[in-house]
Amino acid sequence: MIILLDNFLQTISHYKMLNNGEKIIVAVSGGIDSSVLLNLFLRIQNQFDLQLIVAHLNHGLRQNESDDDEKFVADLCAQNKIIFEAKKINVKDFARKNKFSIEEAGRICRYNFFSHLLTKYNADKIATAHNKNDNAETILMKLIRGCGSFSGIMPVNKKIIRPLINIERAQIETYCHENNISYRIDSSNLNCEYTRNKIRNIILPQILSINPNFIDTISRSAKIISDESNFLNQLALKNIDSNKISVTKLKSLPQVLQKRIIRIIIRDEISSKHINSIIELLDKPNGKKISLPNNITVEKNFDEIMFFYNHNYNFEYELKLNQITFIPQLNKFLLVSDKKNSNCTKIFYCDNINKITVRNYRCGDKIFFKNFGHKKLKNIFNQNKIWPHIRQSIPLLTVNDIVIWIMNTDIITNYDTGNLYFIHTWEDTNDKRCTLAT
Repeated sequence: MIILLDNFLQTISHYKMLNNGEKIIVAVSGGIDSSVLLNLFLRIQNQFDLQLIVAHLNHGLRQNESDDDEKFVADLCAQNKIIFEAKKINVKDFARKNKFSIEEAGRICRYNFFSHLLTKYNADKIATAHNKNDNAETILMKLIRGCGSFSGIMPVNKKIIRPLINIERAQIETYCHENNISYRIDSSNLNCEYTRNKIRNIILPQILSINPNFIDTISRSAKIISDESNFLNQLALKNIDSNKISVTKLKSLPQVLQKRIIRIIIRDEISSKHINSIIELLDKPNGKKISLPNNITVEKNFDEIMFFYNHNYNFEYELKLNQITFIPQLNKFLLVSDKKNSNCTKIFYCDNINKITVRNYRCGDKIFFKNFGHKKLKNIFNQNKIWPHIRQSIPLLTVNDIVIWIMNTDIITNYDTGNLYFIHTWEDTNDKRCTLAT
């Protein structure tokens, strides 16, 4: 099917997804979408002089079926002489321990796995098989939930590329059958207890029976809305510098910007009803607060509105030197390296690194400053008027169990002997979960 291949190449060209000679990590589950994605990359491999590495995460959710998926992808790579990387993880256990949904836990585990491979192979991009139908389903989910944002899946997000994003699933299925491409069927996709599956298997087919061009229609509409939304975001961002904002300042702005500012600070898909509740809070006495879904609290004090996420749990992630790690509580990637990075966030000195962790603040934590000695973080928080109920959620970078940096601030140890190390952090811009007051 030449049309699909042309569409694939046009998408790559339009969004500048590839450069000649790059190493590409192709995420392959074994399903029809990712199997077609791999086939297309094999067809253009010589044209772009690409080195392909296939990544497969075994979520362990379907027992033998999951293991068979892994074997299928491994055999596919062996047949095509492609590097194959697989990892098996207990996603259910990870979700339970970290209080995530299965879907969210799976996404986080995939990010960490892909990030590890990016570092291991010094790769340039990660390619995933999200298509035009996936985009429409995402937009429908937001509409159904009453979210104020109707943006779809981004074609490019940092190093993640989605070259099938302008191709419909029906085209993928036709291409697959015409080219005799083998693939695995994920039985869990038929389980309509999950919202996305219900939309995919029940709601979307009904809409397509009314308007066969609905996938195109909603994609075009989402693009228009996204462009206008980005313009409003730029205006709103000029009035935001933290997770709190002056009541006087907010009330001086048009209500459309008030609402946009609230959405940007919260970074979660809350309903218009909750947005209006926050607007009403502006005229309430100091000390008043409201609770929102997803453990978000909004409180008015000192002529300010404060947004914070109620963290009632501890978190701790162990990092490896020179390896990228995704920290879900921060919605950020983090890299500690002994190699110079022109875009590094912070630097520090240390004699030898045996252990690196990111964890939340704990009572009694101290940080070292040259000429001042050790200082309690509690005193630093008091000096900076950091509200007591959000301190537990404040992330710290520790090295050898010693606090090095109060993350998201400029407060870092100034110990200046030993080896020089570089810290780099950047955000997962495609994630819409709340990461307030960190």
